[in-house]
Amino acid sequence: MNAPSIALDVSQAIGTALLQDRRFPLIRVRSAVMPAAWNYLINPLHPDCADIAIAETIEYPFDSRLLR
Repeated sequence: MNAPSIALDVSQAIGTALLQDRRFPLIRVRSAVMPAAWNYLINPLHPDCADIAIAETIEYPFDSRLLR
């Protein structure tokens, strides 16, 4: 296994554990595309999931390099 696939396996295992734990309705993670930004993952298994609402969105120009 190379380093990126190990990192992916570890990230997926941590994410799965956080979801299944159901302790957190939101999980904040760094953006892989914009390192200074954060993404918020909604935990659909959390009992308060239905109460989560998007308060604000910000539009950014799409980077076509993501499609490569």
